[in-house]
Amino acid sequence: MALTLNYAAGSDVGLVRAGNEDSGYAGPRLLAVADGMGGHAAGEVASSLVMASMATLDDDDLIASDLLDALAEAVSAAEEALSAAVDADDDLNGMGTTLTALLWSGSRIGLAHVGDSRAYLLRDGDLLRLTHDHTYVQSLVDKGELSVEEAESHPMRSVLTKVLDGQHRVRPDLSVREVRANDRFVVCSDGLSGVVSEQTMAEELSDGTSQEAVDRLIALARRAGGPDNITVVVADVVDADARPATTALVVGASEDPALAARAARIVDATPAGKAEQALGQRARQKEDESVRERVASQEQARRRSSKRRWTTRATVAALIGIAVVLAAIGGLRWINTQYFVGTAGQYVAVFRGVNQSIVGISLSTPVEATTVIVEALPDLSRTQVVTGISAKSLADAEKIIERLRGEVAGCAVANPPEGCPSPTAPTTP
Repeated sequence: MALTLNYAAGSDVGLVRAGNEDSGYAGPRLLAVADGMGGHAAGEVASSLVMASMATLDDDDLIASDLLDALAEAVSAAEEALSAAVDADDDLNGMGTTLTALLWSGSRIGLAHVGDSRAYLLRDGDLLRLTHDHTYVQSLVDKGELSVEEAESHPMRSVLTKVLDGQHRVRPDLSVREVRANDRFVVCSDGLSGVVSEQTMAEELSDGTSQEAVDRLIALARRAGGPDNITVVVADVVDADARPATTALVVGASEDPALAARAARIVDATPAGKAEQALGQRARQKEDESVRERVASQEQARRRSSKRRWTTRATVAALIGIAVVLAAIGGLRWINTQYFVGTAGQYVAVFRGVNQSIVGISLSTPVEATTVIVEALPDLSRTQVVTGISAKSLADAEKIIERLRGEVAGCAVANPPEGCPSPTAPTTP
């Protein structure tokens, strides 16, 4: 029996965010979600650029064995587009996005994943997560330092360890699996998975059409507070004779015509975009083979000339050095946009950077001292401060400090609430 996809997609700004930085795509061959980040640094631009790069896969007639190569090439093209955008506009420096994409071949589906957006498979009533979050908290869970339950409420659960930003090349998680009739695939941003449990998702996905499932999941995320943008793509594996719609659906930030046009121009201007327009996917693959042959021939010629060989090695070494320096600069720029509330001796302080170190070198510096004494805080807040409370900005960190001051004052009353330190503990001077 020939199989095909019957799909639906939806995106909602949520109840807290001012704009939608998510982008979603659902087509006959491609299902994808990108969760942009960067605030003023244009997360919506990042997600739209990546989605425009990935959307070219929906037009390619690939055989099953090409799935992972095609996904890897598309992710690489997306990174080129992000890099070109940052080079053209300094205001975009610092933007980034997650990406979770499923590419359909008729009997198999390939997966590419970067960040904390997720893909699920509902099969015979069981919901299976297909992706592994690239987050700091998930790394602690993987090492056994944190339980799954503790991770769900950890203050740093949204800190990503891998993201597409065009400045630091990353290797996406790639995998492929067989599909069956009646399988239901879901791709979503953490605006859904972060507030709706997988058990509840499984229950809501167990019946109804793909569009009904999308609408119910978005409604559930909104009822849970809608703290982030919510983007959901649902696709059912059905008999091809059912003749489902084949028009691609674009939702979220990518729906904006001006933003989509800008993304298309940037993608088309990249080397990958030009090759896609001129040759198509298969022609580009043949061209790559020809390039490899030419490179091999040139390498043989270089081996016959010691002078040329050493010149080439010096050039390569210089390029690698430049790349390392640029990567370091990009990393430092990103770190300098992060803030958290932690401890400085016995006091609470605001730090710029991330609460980590590399080979003994701290990746943070204190920027604001306070008179709030750590031991005067309630148990839960004290633990969070010692671990480090992430903040979206310096202003957000100052709001956290004010909240902690209030908690200290609340513990100083005659009958303090449960969790406050004993009366002998120090208080804020």
